[in-house]
Amino acid sequence: MTANTTDLELETLRVNRLFEIPVCVLALKDASRLNGELIEEIRKLRARDKGVRISNRGGYHSKKDLFDHNLPGFRKLMDGILRSYNETRMEVYGLGCSSTDQLRVQGWVNVNSSGDSNEAHEHLGGGCHWSGVYYVQTPKCCQDPGHITFENLVYKDFGTGTKRIWRVPSPSQGRGQSAYHNCVPLRPSEGEIVLFPSSTIHRVDEFRGEGERISIAFNITDPALNHLPDAGDPLPFSGLRSWVRYYFYGVYLPLMRMKQMLVGHG
Repeated sequence: MTANTTDLELETLRVNRLFEIPVCVLALKDASRLNGELIEEIRKLRARDKGVRISNRGGYHSKKDLFDHNLPGFRKLMDGILRSYNETRMEVYGLGCSSTDQLRVQGWVNVNSSGDSNEAHEHLGGGCHWSGVYYVQTPKCCQDPGHITFENLVYKDFGTGTKRIWRVPSPSQGRGQSAYHNCVPLRPSEGEIVLFPSSTIHRVDEFRGEGERISIAFNITDPALNHLPDAGDPLPFSGLRSWVRYYFYGVYLPLMRMKQMLVGHG
């Protein structure tokens, strides 16, 4: 179809950016000294903790109690994570943290050697809001550094089966490539923190090279992101309810849904 030139002019243009996924990258200043401390503390941790298997395919995945260890490097990193989250919170919501005391952060170590990877997953299971990763060591001379790859996958059941929904088309990067890109890789870099909503599907591509790719992943639970308290519930996520929600989210969610159903039929 050929566009015809007319005297018709556009008056306004408004773009509603719906369902955007903010992925924030922040760099810690003078991180090399901190990374040296972390590598030594991680070495000692691995000597006494055999690790677990969750999303990792090969490699080492520690338990999720990293910040319970009272060690200098981990404490410094925690401070860096909280500062980074405060900046991210201000950028995304226009709302800074007056106090970080109510934030809950859990962390764990990932160490990948050549051939190791982490399958696609998200972090919503624990009731957290934001997740992230800090890169302690990323070998420079390697075939593939193990990119963290974010996936833009949405599925819906239309009654005839679940189908994938593609979102915004993008300019093609080359012949034969689809306009609907569904994966965006980010190259890991030492001293950087990558923060993203916990619902974001992501994976770690296979690392190929010498040495070890060391990172520390974490989840942040921010009570301010749940809902605004009403007059009869000034602290809706305090005490036992908050504890159950954080540690037993799989039980908490159906209980809250049952409560909503009862209230709705009352």
